[in-house]
Order: sequence, then C-alpha cells, then structure tokens
Amino acid sequence: MDALPLYVAEENGYFKDAGVQVEFIPAASAADRDQLISAGQADGMINDPVAVALLNRETTTVQVVRISRSTAPGYPMYHILVPGVSPVQTPSQLAGVPIGVSEYSVINYVTDQLLLQAGLTSDQIAVIAIPKIPDRLSLLTAGELGAATLPEPFGTLALAQGARSVLDDASTPGLGDSVLSFRLETINAQTAAIQSFVAAVDKAVVEVNANPETYRPLLTKYQLVPEAFAATYPIPPFPGPAVPTQAQFDSVNSWLISKGKLTAPLVYGDSINSTFLP
Repeated sequence: MDALPLYVAEENGYFKDAGVQVEFIPAASAADRDQLISAGQADGMINDPVAVALLNRETTTVQVVRISRSTAPGYPMYHILVPGVSPVQTPSQLAGVPIGVSEYSVINYVTDQLLLQAGLTSDQIAVIAIPKIPDRLSLLTAGELGAATLPEPFGTLALAQGARSVLDDASTPGLGDSVLSFRLETINAQTAAIQSFVAAVDKAVVEVNANPETYRPLLTKYQLVPEAFAATYPIPPFPGPAVPTQAQFDSVNSWLISKGKLTAPLVYGDSINSTFLP
C-alpha cells in the first residue's frame, strides 16, 4: 500500500509531465530489495529508517528523501497478533512470549517500542526470528506460534483468519514510517530528476488523499493487497512532504546500538536529506 502514490503518479502521467522515466522493480523481500540497491541495479526504493541505518553503517550508501507512509488513527501499519485460541488478552501477558519477527528490522524495532510503551521491560520482551512474512502468518494462524508482528496488509489477513491483535501502532505516528530512499550516487548524479520525481509523488499524494476510491482498481492491478480484500481494504491517508525527524532517527540509532548492530550513532544529515522537500 505504501507504493500506491507512486503508481498513481505513473498512471496519471505525473512522472512523464515532470520529465522523468520511472521503472518499478518488485522485490520479493527486504533482502532482495537491498541487494538490488547495493548492486546498483536500482536507484531508489521504499524502505524504512532501520534499513537505511543498516545500509549506512560502514559508509553513507543511501539517503531518505521523503516519508512514504505513516500511521494515522484507524490505519495501523503493524500489529502484534496472537492466535485466536491464545489466552493472551493484554500487552502485559506478552511478557516472555516469543514473538515472531524479522530480526533487526523495522518490524523488530516496532515490536520492542510498542511493548516498552505498553509497560514491559526489555528483559520481558522475547522475539523469535522468522524472516519470511508468509511463514510468520501461517505459523501464527495455525496456532504454532505464540505471537507475531505483521505489517499491513498481512495483519488484516491474519485477523480475517481468526488471529487477534493485542497491540498496533495506529496511535503512535512516526514509529514505523516507510520512506523513499535513493542511492547517494544517484542523488549526486541525477539531482534534478529526483527533485522532479519527489514533486510528482507529492502531487499524487494530494490526489489520492482527495479521491481515494478513484484509485481502488490499482490495488488489484498492482497486487497491493490480497484480491479478497481489494474491494473493502481501507485506503489510508498518505503524509505530505516530510522526512523523519532527528528524534525518530536517534531512536532508531539507539535501538540498533543496543542490539550491537551499530557501534556509534549515525549522523542525521548523512542519512536524511531534506533538500528535495518543497
């Protein structure tokens, strides 16, 4: 769903009008996406600040140029779910329960932050690495996993299959934002093209927010949600031009340091580039 404004910009000719030619490359997983970027086979991507920090831990490889999607009341991006038969009813009852996540990812980060905000301590939070989202979903709905964190639309799919949401991020905007990032090499070589690209996305966001139902057919055309939900899945509001704040990025840095994935905080301005905003 995070990619909907990009497809609207393509369908409505906003990229063409801006003088840029855009090619979409679907990636089967975050690892595949990052490999495409690292190999120089793609210029930009939808990812998240955790992934950006990990890509930049040795040297600045990519920069965020815009937030792609953020939560809004009634429109969560991540759920911590339990099987329908689980006795767990409240966040406190998740203490010590292994929660399926993709380790050292935004899903892992959101899980920790939501549980800490709910009153658990770090030593009460247990996670188990199940990298592939479909595996996590099937284990959860089969009752073979005590809990799992799933992004949308898989959270909605799990709920439809009988799982229950114990926590979500709908009331915590900015926690698990997705972002548009570009390779630093591309930013330096094609600055004007990226400026035009971001302007076209800004225009598409305004259009989607004003007329969301007009673009419902794109959910099926680009396989953005499971076909069974295409007619009913709520199209969320998309954020205006913005980049993650210093506080958001500092929180991600601190978490990665606590996990041993960074040795020192990254410089905000090296990873977050606000010069493409209006």
